[in-house]
Amino acid sequence: MSTERRTAAAASTSARSNSTEAADGRTRDLDGGGAPDGDHRSGADRDGADLGDAHEAVLDGGAAENGTDRGGSGVARRATRRRMSAVERRAQLLDIVRDIVAAEGFAAVTIDRVARAAQVARALVYQQFSDLSGLVTALVDRESAIAMAGIGGIDRAEDIDQVSSGILAHLHAAPTSWRIVLSPPDGGPPDLRERLESGRAFARVIGARQLSRYTGVDVDPDGATQRLMLAATEELARLHLTDPVTYPDELFLRYLRALMLWSADMETPGD
Repeated sequence: MSTERRTAAAASTSARSNSTEAADGRTRDLDGGGAPDGDHRSGADRDGADLGDAHEAVLDGGAAENGTDRGGSGVARRATRRRMSAVERRAQLLDIVRDIVAAEGFAAVTIDRVARAAQVARALVYQQFSDLSGLVTALVDRESAIAMAGIGGIDRAEDIDQVSSGILAHLHAAPTSWRIVLSPPDGGPPDLRERLESGRAFARVIGARQLSRYTGVDVDPDGATQRLMLAATEELARLHLTDPVTYPDELFLRYLRALMLWSADMETPGD
């Protein structure tokens, strides 16, 4: 073979090799999407993972909003944030509603406002409580249980002073819960009045038993004396919780003792 023929053959072999390498490079680029840092997932796989991260961030109270990730990558958030359990999320939402009602009343509560404060989707609030009525009712049930916890101990008090001190101690133990229980039900769900009245009926029963022991006569828990006594006590409690400087503990106790003595006089008019 002449020198010219050998040179032409070598050039042809080199051209075929370069063409093969270029084709392999294009194939790798298509498979890897040109991903940096060794990320060889397809573009569709990466987009799906990013969308999953953004969706998780929205449901879990992340910063993603309207598809925009403002708080860094979803992977970074998962490393620094712990997903709340259903029980923890429910408690968080109720805490938000508690603070709104305590400051502004039941009428100020909306699903949108609660969702924004918790940085979650509205659908998550609906999933937990069904609707606004269910949300507010759940709050009243929780705060009533907190406020009334152990209040039966007042029923075992031996005299008026112990009853007064016991009531004051319960107000101090859960002031926010009591503010909610004593709040006007305006703007709340339809059954809110019924639930609050149920708590008041329980309080009147305790008061009637205590007054019966003190006076030695049977006292009707649904009679005028107990209804007026409870209404006056509730107003006194609201004043003390709202403005403890103007209505300090000593003044609260003095008024409450006077109310109890009045109740005893009303139930024993002939004595």
